[in-house]
Amino acid sequence: MASTLRWLPCALLCVFGRLAAGKVRYAYVVITSPSTHNVLSIATPSVHSMSLTAATREDPPAATVLIDGAASACTGESCNQDSDRGLKSPRGLALCQGVDDSTLFVSDDDADNIYAYELAGGGEDLLSKVTALTVGRQRLIRESVGGKVSGMSCDGRGNLYFTVDSGKIQMLKAVDLATGTKLTPVDLYSSDSFDTVSGPSGIAADGFHVFWANEAGGGSSGSVTSAPVTPGTPASIAGNGAGALGVCLARRNVYYTAESRSLFAVKQSGGSIAEVSQNFKKPRGCAYDGESSLYVADEEANAVYSIPAVASLRAVRHLHKVATVEAPSQVAVYTPGGGALHGAALGESGSMRESPRVAMWFVTVAALVVATISS
Repeated sequence: MASTLRWLPCALLCVFGRLAAGKVRYAYVVITSPSTHNVLSIATPSVHSMSLTAATREDPPAATVLIDGAASACTGESCNQDSDRGLKSPRGLALCQGVDDSTLFVSDDDADNIYAYELAGGGEDLLSKVTALTVGRQRLIRESVGGKVSGMSCDGRGNLYFTVDSGKIQMLKAVDLATGTKLTPVDLYSSDSFDTVSGPSGIAADGFHVFWANEAGGGSSGSVTSAPVTPGTPASIAGNGAGALGVCLARRNVYYTAESRSLFAVKQSGGSIAEVSQNFKKPRGCAYDGESSLYVADEEANAVYSIPAVASLRAVRHLHKVATVEAPSQVAVYTPGGGALHGAALGESGSMRESPRVAMWFVTVAALVVATISS
């Protein structure tokens, strides 16, 4: 009995401490694949996997379908204008992560629309079971865009920025996104007013500035343009003489992909341009995981790669293939918050995140029990 009492305080603290801490954090790469009509996802590789040499790594798995664009479409007489329309050619992708919920935005080239989906799951419950990523119902937020939307990005306030290849940089306000459907965007910049808007493609936003790639490139347009989120004057910060496609921000750098082979980087303020890698085939979208890695979609290689997000502008020798995907276009990185889709029962996900007071109550009780036993 005495030996049991000796280990009981530690066991109680371990159990209750885990209850208080909530779920283990994971991260996932979300990917659009226009040719398959799907949005897919895959867990980011472990630290151990990233440390292996290329010769000792196993082939990465195929990504898992998150949104089946064909199967999700409503069919039959019961469908109406608010029913799920499925996905025909999903390309642009953005993820807005808030404290309590996450929203995935997907553009559809063929449908000429932008949709929103609530995103949840992917965390680990108290029994060490990883819950599946799930999406809520499709919500149409922008109808008849008027061109291809290759780039979308959320800022920290939840505003959604996107490019239209016909020559527009537009924004949907967070306050409208939270409540509305079929919204009217704000026109920020256009090719009619600025020659630094030239076939805009990828885009990234940090809350103060937007950075977009010009697929047309060349001349005064530049490869990448920076502009204030409020009306201002855009300025080219990188001009390779050729067009750029994907854009992402990491460690005060702007990373962008070329039509073929190369990933470049430049400081957010402009200056010297570094060719980070020339080992891709047709790189497209890129995304930063907020810690140490960039994820880049390679359309021709049918793969998503990771590459170190270094603060210094220098070349990186090796790529790490993390997923097999047919003709991937854009990527985003999702870190689960531990909750379920809104409206779902708490028991479906095992999440304690929505009830921090319950967790604190467990910790208090555990502390009292430990104190009693120890005395």
